Amino acid sequence: MVRRPVVAGRFYSGSKDALRSEISDCFLAALGPGSLPLSEPTRDAQVKAIVSPHAGFMCSGFAAAH
Repeated sequence: MVRRPVVAGRFYSGSKDALRSEISDCFLAALGPGSLPLSEPTRDAQVKAIVSPHAGFMCSGFAAAH
């Protein structure tokens, strides 16, 4: 099942580049872990969990980055 982004542009940025920047900021800001993940997952990687903040990145993005 694929859920379409019904609040794009409201709780998080509506464009791909702006959203990437916003997520990077969650990792790099003082409340985040301080660094970006070391690498991109490979197609062979096994997904163990997905954290999907529902309150908007400004509220829960830093915790999700950890």
